[in-house]
Amino acid sequence: VTPSPIKYTHDDDLKLLLENIESLHENLARREKNITKQEADLLTAQLHSNRLATKLEQDEAELNEARNNAALRSLELDQREQLLNLEIDRREQRLNQQEQLLKLKEAQLLQLEQSLYDRAKQLASNVCINSNIVATD
Repeated sequence: VTPSPIKYTHDDDLKLLLENIESLHENLARREKNITKQEADLLTAQLHSNRLATKLEQDEAELNEARNNAALRSLELDQREQLLNLEIDRREQRLNQQEQLLKLKEAQLLQLEQSLYDRAKQLASNVCINSNIVATD
């Protein structure tokens, strides 16, 4: 008995169809595996990206805090400088007043000295006049 050519072709077609289905199944499994790996890689990259974004936000917050602290310190230093300048001005004013007072006292002392000198001269003149009067008597 010889097999009929139709049956042979039909079995052959079924065999080819089964091989194609198995090949498609393997390809599909590989693609699913690749897609799963790509998804895992993407999730890993997203996680890494999220971590970097969080770190960046923390760094920006620290930088802003440092800037705010620097600005606050700058204000404090400016206020301190203003207070020191006011103190310097006050001391300079007090020194100027003391200097003026010293000049006034110096002028008074010079006047007093001149007055004493004039009085001594007058007394010396009176002594000379008195001694001449006594000598002539």
